[in-house]
Amino acid sequence: MKIAIVEDEKIHQDYLAAMLKGASKDYGIVLSLRVFGSAEAFLFAFEEEKVDAVLLDIQLKTMNGYALAEIIRQRDKNIPLAFITGIKDYVFEGYNVDACGYILKPIKMESVYKLMNKIIKKLSSVEKSLIVKTKDGIINLYENDIYYIESSNHSTILHINKGSYVSNTKLREWVEELSKESFFKVHRCYIINLGMIEKIEKTEVLMNNATEIPIARGMWEELMMAYLAYRRKVYH
Repeated sequence: MKIAIVEDEKIHQDYLAAMLKGASKDYGIVLSLRVFGSAEAFLFAFEEEKVDAVLLDIQLKTMNGYALAEIIRQRDKNIPLAFITGIKDYVFEGYNVDACGYILKPIKMESVYKLMNKIIKKLSSVEKSLIVKTKDGIINLYENDIYYIESSNHSTILHINKGSYVSNTKLREWVEELSKESFFKVHRCYIINLGMIEKIEKTEVLMNNATEIPIARGMWEELMMAYLAYRRKVYH
């Protein structure tokens, strides 16, 4: 999980980051943090860098947290947002941007745990969207639209239910970007959507679109474990 913190006071940046890291370990989550000292710095990075959730200080110096949240909502209607504030009355403004929670200063560990739990629930209930850079521009795709991704020369091809897109993103970058529970790198040239599997054989996987994907030597057992874990999560 990748969380962005937008907070202009260093002491609160460090304190919140330490607490989030502690909570993530207890939840068994691999956490990556990006800390920004201003709304402008965050917006500049937000165009290029995907994050799973954003924690916003309300009282930022140049652009307040509410104004920033409204801009974020215009670009992403589903990303979990939460506010950091020292004044409790401010939190009610968060309903206008569908904030999933808030943390009051001075920051307490209990509040961080509660917020982390809300973020996890929010992320699990939302179909993940991807920003795909193609030679023609940027498109948005949902993970569930993807059958598989293949490496081709120095680019990748995303095969979806309505065709395919060529992207400059490397296969190793897709491995980091895609949900670990739903996607599996079955071969050095292929990542497959576990939810799009029709049949698994010893040397290849038959996808729902009738494509046969090779299984790398020694990967069959790991693939079966990943597929069974996916089935348990989705259907139980």
